[in-house]
Amino acid sequence: MKLNDLEQAMRDGDHGDAAQWAITYQQRVGEFFDAEDFVEVRLIHISSDRETIGDSGLAFIEELAALPAEARRPRAFATADFRGFDADAFQFLLPGRDLSAQSEEVVNALAKLGVATSHAYVNDHSVTAPGFGESCGYSGTPSVIYMNSIVGARCNFEAGPSTLAAFFTGRVPRYGFHLDSHRRATDAFKLDFEPQDVSEWGAVGALIGQRLNSYWRVPAIELTGGRPSI
Repeated sequence: MKLNDLEQAMRDGDHGDAAQWAITYQQRVGEFFDAEDFVEVRLIHISSDRETIGDSGLAFIEELAALPAEARRPRAFATADFRGFDADAFQFLLPGRDLSAQSEEVVNALAKLGVATSHAYVNDHSVTAPGFGESCGYSGTPSVIYMNSIVGARCNFEAGPSTLAAFFTGRVPRYGFHLDSHRRATDAFKLDFEPQDVSEWGAVGALIGQRLNSYWRVPAIELTGGRPSI
């Protein structure tokens, strides 16, 4: 990957330990996806999924938070979401684990880094939404889909470590949906009815998703009714 002067300085450790780890990690991700360089971002969403972060992930976040402030300066605005849980369902599925409390541990650890701990899925749609054509770095799947479609921003599904790294570098590898060539529709669908509510739109999304079943396929949907609301 091509590195500019700032990115090389991060790689050399001139901007602190957190940025050095972050740009090195992102470079490996970019090389895996054949990215030529990085694209700057100002908005980040970091997932707080405790069941995927695990104990080691929480420990790593705490380790970063323990660094001196000058060694972990952020270069983007990041949010992390508090998650809602059905206590009875989770007790049945994961007996012996208090996933709500464990997720709050992650949110609190991210807050020590300067991440805004709010209900990010609401803010992504209103308070901190990116502009049309703007690149961003999100790990929340609903937000990524919303940004690429309704908002017209540019975003890949970034894993948790990738978005944490982007928080310290202010950039993400330029591949996938950041590229014009990957945003062109690969499949076309025409609705012969007008969905009336969220559940009907959800059914449309499920049917198209089952039909395509690929991260790299891009559906274009032709509507018969008016422009859908948010």
